[in-house]
Parts: sequence; C-alpha cells; structure tokens
Amino acid sequence: KVTPAGNKIDSIEITGGNGVAIGGTLQLTATSTLPNGTTETTGATWTSSNPAVATVDSTGKVTGVTAGKTKIKAVRAGVSHEITVVVASIVNGVKVHAKGYKTIYAWEGTNTVLAGAWPGTALTTSGEATGWGSYYFEAKDGISIIFIDASGNKTGDLTGIKKGEHWYADGKWYYYNPE
Repeated sequence: KVTPAGNKIDSIEITGGNGVAIGGTLQLTATSTLPNGTTETTGATWTSSNPAVATVDSTGKVTGVTAGKTKIKAVRAGVSHEITVVVASIVNGVKVHAKGYKTIYAWEGTNTVLAGAWPGTALTTSGEATGWGSYYFEAKDGISIIFIDASGNKTGDLTGIKKGEHWYADGKWYYYNPE
C-alpha cells in the first residue's frame, strides 16, 4: 500500500488482547487508518511503560516477565494508542477468586466432581482482601464452576475455565484483581 504524502495517518488502534501469563506471549497488532480510509498493520513503534512487568518487541509481541500491569503503546507518524496489559502469575492448575460468594461447586467434563458434593465446598478467605474467597484446583484445565452466595443464590454454569489465576466479580471474569 502507498502511504499518503507526509506519512500521515488518521488513527491507530491496538488489538489482540490484554492479558498474558508470566513467561507467555501475546501478539498485538497496531492497525493504522489512513486519510483515504484504508488500513495498514505495519510501521508502528512499540513500547512498554514497565519492561520489568512485560516487554514488547518491534512486531508487537508482548512477553510477560512478572505479575502486574503495564501500558503498551504503539506509535506511528505521531499518532498513538495505548492499552493496559496484565501479566498473571502462573499456577499449575486453576486458582479462582470470587467476590461476594462463599461456596464453590466445580466439576470436570460431565461427571468428575472437583469441589465437594453438591452444594459445594467453602471458599477459603485467608490472605484475601475483604469479600474475596479463593479455591485452587491442581493441574486442572477446562473446568466448570458455580459460585453460591451466603443467601444460596448461585451463578450459572461457568464453563471451560483454563489453567491460571482468575478473578470473578460483578458477573465478569478477570485475569487480574479488578480492584
């Protein structure tokens, strides 16, 4: 594609995700919109505001270094876009944190119960911020979970949860503590 005279662009947008595990990689793409409306995905310069948390190379590949958050920025022709990338700790299994729920019921596939018989097992709260409970499933991947609050209300089935550390609050999943 031919870039207009003066190498001008109207906008740039980063896509590709916003979470990565320690030691993992995430490929981001910076899409530039030119004055004539066409788009290009080359020519951006990438930076990380905190390379101690995550680095980014010249192609937009982010590598998680340590748990935390950093800003990743793409710049082209003086126009920039910045996103927050969260680096999550690696666990050999699934660790879930839930806010406002006291009990968890989990299973693998259709038959293998992982967290107690129905109606579930208590979430532990030691080491957690007020209102948060946690549970750890060693070496599991693709599990399904229901959380139950103190009044007996439960979430719908939350299926396909992958290895790693996850937070659940206000009906949404996060790869980092949302508070």
